[in-house]
Amino acid sequence: MFCAQCGKGLLPEDRFCGGCGTAPQQQQQMPNSFNQSVAGPMGQTNQQFDPFGQPTHPPQQRMSRAMSTAITGLILGAIGIFFFFFEFAGLITSIAALVMALKEKNKGAIVVALIGIVVGLVGIYTLVLEFN
Repeated sequence: MFCAQCGKGLLPEDRFCGGCGTAPQQQQQMPNSFNQSVAGPMGQTNQQFDPFGQPTHPPQQRMSRAMSTAITGLILGAIGIFFFFFEFAGLITSIAALVMALKEKNKGAIVVALIGIVVGLVGIYTLVLEFN
């Protein structure tokens, strides 16, 4: 519960607000859910607020391990086109990412891993051409 006068948080057994002394009959119950829409500062009602009056933000979605590994393999493979050894690291990393992506059934990571494998193979091909 929160005091209707000053907004200070109150326990259900409180008889008076510790901040302003307002009686419990004048106190209002805040929404129980963190996602209920309530009037915020300046009468804004299109935002979500938590029980403490702070705006809530949607949780950020994290990148899967398979996708981050696939991107790493792609970058290493691309660097490997120009610098020795990176094509092998990129190819191995992309293959590992492909295995993880297949287990997770992550289509985006599968595509990035396959592209990383192709780029790694192109890097190895250019390496072979350089030595011939």
